[in-house]
Amino acid sequence: MFKLNKFRLASLHNLEAGQLIKRNVDDLATAIINLNTDPLIKSYVDKMNADAAQMDLALVKITAQQETKDLELLDIKRDRSVGVTRLQLRIYKNSDDAAEVAAYKTLAIPFKAYGKIEKLNFEEESNAIDNFVQELAKPVYASAIATLNLSGFITRMSNDNNAFKALFSTRSTNVAATVMYDAKTIRKNMINNYIAYCNYVTSLTNATSGLANYQYYLDIFNITNNIRKYYSDALARRTGTKDASTDSSAKK
Repeated sequence: MFKLNKFRLASLHNLEAGQLIKRNVDDLATAIINLNTDPLIKSYVDKMNADAAQMDLALVKITAQQETKDLELLDIKRDRSVGVTRLQLRIYKNSDDAAEVAAYKTLAIPFKAYGKIEKLNFEEESNAIDNFVQELAKPVYASAIATLNLSGFITRMSNDNNAFKALFSTRSTNVAATVMYDAKTIRKNMINNYIAYCNYVTSLTNATSGLANYQYYLDIFNITNNIRKYYSDALARRTGTKDASTDSSAKK
C-alpha cells in the first residue's frame, strides 16, 4: 500500500507553497510524463499551472503594497523636511536682529508661494519641491539663506524629495498593482487542488497494481512523493524536529 510523505502544508510560506506546485508541474515535464494518458491528471496539472500563476500575481501584489508603504513613509519624511524648513524660517519672524528680520522678509515671499506643498498629490508635490528648491537657489536669496543658516534644511528637503522620486519612478507597474488578488484565497484553492491531485495519484497507484497502466501512475506517484519528502525534510530542519521522512516515507 503506497502512502505519501506527510508534512504540514500550512507551515509553508506563500512563496514555498507556490514553488511546491511549480516543481510538481516541472518535474512531470522533465520526466516526459504524457499527461494526456489520463485526462484527470492533465486537468489537475493544468489547474496547478493556473494556480501557480495566480499565486505569483498575488505575491507581486504584496510587493506592490510594500512599495506603496515605503512611498508613503518617504512622502511623510519629505513633508517633515518641508515643514521643518518652514518652521526654521519662522523663528526669525520676531527676531531683534535687523539683518535676520530683513532676511526673513526676503524669504517669506517664495515660502508663501509654496506654502501648501504637503497637500499636493505625490507627483505634484515632487514637482513643487523641485521648483521650490530651484527658486531658493536664485542669487537673490543667497544672502538671506546664509544669514538664517537655512542651506542645510533646503538640502535635506531636496534630498528627501529625490529619495521619494527615485522609488516612485521604479515602483511596480505589474497588473497586480491595479487588480486585486487575494493571496489567502488563491493559496487555499491552490492547496486544495494539490491535495486532490495527490489523493488521486495515490489512489490510482494502489488501484492499478498489476495492471498495464500501473507504471504510469507509479512514476507520477514517485515524482510527487520525492517532492513531498524534500519539503518534509526542509520543514523538519526549519523547526528543529525529527526528520519527517523517518516515519512517513512511502511504503508498500
